[in-house]
Amino acid sequence: MNYLLTGATGLLGASLLNHLKKQNNKITCLIHQKQNKITKTEKINTISGDLLNYPSLVRASQYADIIIHSAAVINEKNPQNYYSVNVIGTINLLKAAHKNGIKQFIYISSWANNPRGGDYANSKYLAEQQVKRYPKYSIIRPADIYSLKRSHLHNFIKTIEKLPVIPIFSKGEYQISPVFVEDVTKAIIYLINKGPNNRIITIIGPKIYSYNKFVHLLRIALNIRKPIIAIPKLIAYPILWFTDKLHLPLPMNLEQYRRLTTHKLINNPFDFAKAGIKPLEFVDFLAKLTMVN
Repeated sequence: MNYLLTGATGLLGASLLNHLKKQNNKITCLIHQKQNKITKTEKINTISGDLLNYPSLVRASQYADIIIHSAAVINEKNPQNYYSVNVIGTINLLKAAHKNGIKQFIYISSWANNPRGGDYANSKYLAEQQVKRYPKYSIIRPADIYSLKRSHLHNFIKTIEKLPVIPIFSKGEYQISPVFVEDVTKAIIYLINKGPNNRIITIIGPKIYSYNKFVHLLRIALNIRKPIIAIPKLIAYPILWFTDKLHLPLPMNLEQYRRLTTHKLINNPFDFAKAGIKPLEFVDFLAKLTMVN
């Protein structure tokens, strides 16, 4: 099978590339950086391009059977970039897929997809509406992906370790579902092998925690004894707006706060047991993380 993979240097994309190359597949990676760490092999090819450069997408996808679109702007200071890359870029890739008769379009979205959840969440929502027009598609919404070596979780931990207190905005009842990157990858490979079903599948972790519980687990595992300060919802937004303007370090910025607190719709949760996959429990990961640190 021939694949075009976008976002191959990202956390999930790199894991997908690693799994796909172990099978009898040929993978083309769309790379927009001038330098990348992907080594060309008999099975892996790289093509320089950009989601905003339509001709490069036509060139990159011309021999593909399946497109896995995992590239996205996740943390961006300029809100317009969420829409130009995540929405317009996805539209361009869909046009290239139509032109080259791609058999299956796999879109990696987010369970934070919501028009009221901030610019990132809205850009994912708008992109999904475009993907749904493709004849054969699958939309996959992973929850909060983490890994042992690098992820937003590690950045979060580094930030709270530097602060004198741990701020919790609003009541801390919003949902977090940590899901290990390898488990997400295995689930996506399983879904690809099942074929396109023109459905939305949400990949959540073994458990859904409140933000309060999530922070509590981190404090115990990492032996963080700093006090927690609850910041009411009415002033959370202006505080985060102000700290963003001053570039002050906090566990989250305003965009992340809006994304985190938005209502999560869990459409068709992936059944790990049915797929024969035993997902990593977050508490077991924290034990491993403690040993690494």
